[in-house]
Amino acid sequence: MDKESKTLLEKIQTHFLKFSEAGGTLSKQTFLQALGDRKDSFFADRFFQYIDRNQDGVVDMRELTQGAAVLLGGSDMDKIGFLLSLYDMDGSGEISREELRRVLTACVLESNMHFSDTHLDYLTNALFDE
Repeated sequence: MDKESKTLLEKIQTHFLKFSEAGGTLSKQTFLQALGDRKDSFFADRFFQYIDRNQDGVVDMRELTQGAAVLLGGSDMDKIGFLLSLYDMDGSGEISREELRRVLTACVLESNMHFSDTHLDYLTNALFDE
């Protein structure tokens, strides 16, 4: 990890420590508040699930550091793995058509864009088909 990434990681750690609860952990709700995202967000939820490696419902500093390190200094394959984990909701190791449709729907909703179901279906099929 380069110096700039290390500095950014330290800033992330300091910021999240301001929100940490007893035991130095962040619940999902507190994690979302620390992100500045108080609404229901598909991507923030999936990001929390990715960082919460032991799936105990809270994120500790070690988990936060490991997750952020992948994004800041990980290899291209590490980053692709991160994206796969966000989109692969059932953990099958593949992105199904239904998962892709759900991701696209979340992108549209969270970006305040307006696409009809027909357009989302068309886009899903266009991206999914070989």
